[in-house]
Amino acid sequence: MSMNALLNALGHDGRMISYRPEWRALVGSVNAVILLQQLLYWWMKRDRKPFYKFKEACGHPSYRPGDSWCEELGFSRAEFDRAWKQIEEAGFASKAINLERITVYTVHEAVLGKATMSLYGENQEDGGSTPRKATKSLYESQEGSPGKATKSPHVKPQSRFSYKEQRLLPEITPPPPTPPAVEPEPEPALDGGGWFCCARGIRGRPRPGAG
Repeated sequence: MSMNALLNALGHDGRMISYRPEWRALVGSVNAVILLQQLLYWWMKRDRKPFYKFKEACGHPSYRPGDSWCEELGFSRAEFDRAWKQIEEAGFASKAINLERITVYTVHEAVLGKATMSLYGENQEDGGSTPRKATKSLYESQEGSPGKATKSPHVKPQSRFSYKEQRLLPEITPPPPTPPAVEPEPEPALDGGGWFCCARGIRGRPRPGAG
């Protein structure tokens, strides 16, 4: 959004008396914010040309009832003077009295535009209703490189069993399989006609001279 488009959107927002809290950083008070918004509204409504407006009700022929600053904003004379001073000191507007003794106001678009652009940023698409905020990616890794999600080493992986199933696991877990029987290795044959005791399973050789 360009500076002119931003100011145009802000200036034509005149359906009601607007208050933009973020502008308080620019001018310093609530009343100054309200007055600055209305200055910009009337500036845009008068085709970005100096316009006249009375501070309060008076008997001037050009005055229309209810059209002064104090009547429009509900300010006292002192409240208006303080708010105007803050705006003028910030360089956002100026005033002059012409030959007809009427006060004419001028909005300094270059100064105000630069301030609002720095406040809202260059890519706002909502008419400048929300100030720019610095955001941090939700997927920023611990090393600071965005775009990768990291998993805490202290988080245990979620079990595929429910709590109730986990309680029944000891009951439904099958017993370990029985190991297969091991066949005994065959005994080596004895040379020379040995003997074997079936009762005790003992092998031996015949004594010399035994028949």
